[in-house]
Amino acid sequence: MWKKILSGSAILLGTMHGAMAADAFLTKSNAQCENPAPAAMRDEEVASFYRLQVLGAASMDGVTRIYYGKGLDQYGDLRLPRGAGPFPLAIVVHGGAWLASVNADYTAPLAKRLADAGIATWNIEYSRIGSGGEWPGSFKSVAAAADFVRVLARQYPIDLQRVITVGHSSGGHYALWLAARHNLKADSPLYDADPLPLRGVVSLDGTPDLAAFAALPRGRRIIPTLLGADTDAQWQQRYAETSPVDLVPLGVPQYFLTENSDRLASILSYIHKSQAAGDAVTYDIACPPNHFTTVDVAQPTMANAIVAASRRLLNGGK
Repeated sequence: MWKKILSGSAILLGTMHGAMAADAFLTKSNAQCENPAPAAMRDEEVASFYRLQVLGAASMDGVTRIYYGKGLDQYGDLRLPRGAGPFPLAIVVHGGAWLASVNADYTAPLAKRLADAGIATWNIEYSRIGSGGEWPGSFKSVAAAADFVRVLARQYPIDLQRVITVGHSSGGHYALWLAARHNLKADSPLYDADPLPLRGVVSLDGTPDLAAFAALPRGRRIIPTLLGADTDAQWQQRYAETSPVDLVPLGVPQYFLTENSDRLASILSYIHKSQAAGDAVTYDIACPPNHFTTVDVAQPTMANAIVAASRRLLNGGK
């Protein structure tokens, strides 16, 4: 999915400042948002990523970078709103197909926008495939980054009773998993007796079903590397420990801002299963379809939806 991002092109670099999707709107019907290539990363999506990367570099004022672990990529960028606090906090988790080739720069504008709206943000970097994120490294790294919020609260005015996760793409998978890991069994290598409690999850075109993603052409190589399973029994065990759809109910409200791609059916299936299990889950589909429109807070429609959902979840879903 991300191969084209890494290769780039002169045309895209020359046009990335105009790559923002025009007249973006939200709907509940994918019929209004036809995608000409639902399984591919289109040129306009790659251009949107480039633009977010550039905006990310310009969104670093007032950031405090703090290492939560010993790994070179085990740090987070803390942004605090103006005022005395204590502030609610969003743990922001970037995507990149679980690979080390993409970092937290492109989610910096999102983190800044939330902080400007009065929500402190912890935009985390973490171990990924290629940087120590092979099984079970990435899950342990993301969990350590989340639990480190308790350490941050000793020095900074953070309200530990009001913490949510906000994740994009594969980061949306981790954002959901962080809210689900209290359901893990004690014999799991990912088990933690006291994970940081969360108030909700904002998933921005995230992946809640790893088995469904592994069945797609672009997931057949990535997911086996992520989970490191060898036997059928091991596969089932790893899915049960890492795939949010296998850990429902999460016990917290969730909001999905997604788009019409080859993953939409599995996302909607997860939402329906979660609702049936008792979780309060809502969603919107962003149009025109663009994987990065869902994280693009330069677009008022997207920014307003993300900020409103974050505030609602921090207030108990109300």
